[in-house]
Amino acid sequence: MVPLRVFSYPAFSASLANATLMTFGMYGLLFVLPLFLQEVRGEPAVRAGMALLPLSITFFLTSLIAGRAANAWGPRLLIAAGMTLTGAGLFTLAYIGVQSSYVIIAVSR
Repeated sequence: MVPLRVFSYPAFSASLANATLMTFGMYGLLFVLPLFLQEVRGEPAVRAGMALLPLSITFFLTSLIAGRAANAWGPRLLIAAGMTLTGAGLFTLAYIGVQSSYVIIAVSR
């Protein structure tokens, strides 16, 4: 297991807190959004799954450039920007409704 002294390093603890917040937010999104699209908006399961495709494409493209961007700008800036954008998107999704356009839903993710 992980020795407890590792948690005394600020970089490790901050990284762990960041990963925890990101994981809760993104897994919550992946669980709730398809249910919202199917149950509230009445869309079929395939269409709800296809609505998550831009999210998957974004993850793929981001992973291709993240290493180079972290080397160029530093990991702190990249993590702060990523968490800010993720938080803003999840906050925006909290206000979507039955009549919200798919563009608003896609951009908010």
